[in-house]
Amino acid sequence: METKIDSRIIGIIAVMGIMMVVAAIFMNWIAVDDAYLGYSGLQIGDLVDGGDYDDWQQNVPLIVFILGIIMLILEIISLIMPDMSKKIEAIMPSLTFIFGIVIIILCALFACWDLFDEHTVLLVTTDPYDAGAGCWTALVGAVICVICNLGQVIATVKKKEA
Repeated sequence: METKIDSRIIGIIAVMGIMMVVAAIFMNWIAVDDAYLGYSGLQIGDLVDGGDYDDWQQNVPLIVFILGIIMLILEIISLIMPDMSKKIEAIMPSLTFIFGIVIIILCALFACWDLFDEHTVLLVTTDPYDAGAGCWTALVGAVICVICNLGQVIATVKKKEA
């Protein structure tokens, strides 16, 4: 007996993952070990502003947020209007899939960011600053979205080959 999952359910699960990505900007992206302090995605510029700490990674939370908003719009449009033209129907899951992969890569790079040049090796450092819950929430949300869109992307590729 074969079990098929409705594509709308998969789309709703993908939207939930994307909402995790979007909500992550308000969570701590940099956590301080010894205290219950942290810096949200909106506050990282205050921590690393000026000096030698103007690394590109401080922009990752904002980039992830913008990509998440774009993904959310694309996924909601594909849920609301499932009978679009074939080209648009093929492009939307592919874009969402690619943006999800980009977010996964950005979150992984952010987690490896050596904030104060303490020479981090394999995520082990004496630095009291670590990647916070916002980074990990965005990563998990992007993984959920990528997994949900993988089936649609594979189906699209198979249609093009046929």
